Amino acid sequence: ASRADANGYRSGRTYVIYGRLQSDPFPAILPLGDLDASRGFVINGAATYDQSGRVTAAIGDVNGDGLDDLAVGASGTDFYGSASGSTYVLFGNASVAFSGVVELSELDGSNGFRIDGAEAFANSGVAVTRAGDFNADGIDDVVIGAVNANRSDLNPFGTGSAFVLLGRPPSLPFPASLSLSAVKPAKALRLDGELDQSSAGFVVDGGTDINGDGYDDVVIGAYRTDFNGTASGSAYVVFGGPDVIPPDRRLDLSDLDGSNGFRIDGTAEGDEAARSVSFPGDFNGDGRADLLVPAERADIAGPSSGSSYLIYGRPLDRPYSPQMTLGSLASTEALRIDGREIDYAGVSVSAAGDMNGDGLQDLLVGTLGGGEGGGVYVVFGDDRMLKDGFE
Repeated sequence: ASRADANGYRSGRTYVIYGRLQSDPFPAILPLGDLDASRGFVINGAATYDQSGRVTAAIGDVNGDGLDDLAVGASGTDFYGSASGSTYVLFGNASVAFSGVVELSELDGSNGFRIDGAEAFANSGVAVTRAGDFNADGIDDVVIGAVNANRSDLNPFGTGSAFVLLGRPPSLPFPASLSLSAVKPAKALRLDGELDQSSAGFVVDGGTDINGDGYDDVVIGAYRTDFNGTASGSAYVVFGGPDVIPPDRRLDLSDLDGSNGFRIDGTAEGDEAARSVSFPGDFNGDGRADLLVPAERADIAGPSSGSSYLIYGRPLDRPYSPQMTLGSLASTEALRIDGREIDYAGVSVSAAGDMNGDGLQDLLVGTLGGGEGGGVYVVFGDDRMLKDGFE
């Protein structure tokens, strides 16, 4: 609830609700205001305009204590300038129950820590999710989007960046706060967008091996790139592994060459491809994880109908090209899912798990126009290698 006024106007608030046994079912309506410490807890943003809780994510075990941790984005904080943004990590805790209220301002390194954006107006924390074990050291990592971060060599506004913050063992604890402005001390990898106002880092996902090398990869959405016209959009996939992090801990997304990752572009002007991205798992039953990249303003099935492309994972001996275009992918490479006229299908996409119990991973495709209130399409996994797009 990023507009909640927990500690000032739009400081933000996040609610964590504990799971229940079947013998203790949830009520039909659960008022968040009635949440108590036995049923969950509240996470309060620290200050006015922090907008904490706009995004939250389960990120695995980043501090190596055997418990899963939680990340909360707060893209409006100002520790390194106005709207530099922050991400808060709360450590899992099995021995001490939360009191019912957690104040993000009270994280001290033992219960969690704060990750600050590198510069003013970077809006770090606008996106955050798990990165899996990106650098293959046995500890989970986290990927953070900073949609308005700037490359120092280009000095434009809004190239955007993503940061992979590496997890640490208990012998090397996190401090109470750290800054992404110094990636070496922070033990992070900075991934910089390549074009002025491309908005790289608006969305991110990770924790999936799409190229079959056994290591977790990350994907970064940059919906305002213009390789095929203004705001055609692009998604960048960066491969993980034990030797992928350069000595200076920076990688320009323009340097992806097929061996370290690839770029996939929207087809036409205004498609805004990769405004959302997702690694949904193995949709087509070939044993490899896939990638879902929507283009919500594409007009294949009518004006702003939207299309989502499910890009199939590949074995290591069939590598991806350094650059591809969504509309040029063959049916053996991807499945296209089209919305209806004015649907904006793909405004959000997500993994759905195996909803129909057939052993295949399913997809969620959100729409703005699926009825006046919008809608969601559930697309069941299919191992028949569908030949054409469908509605």
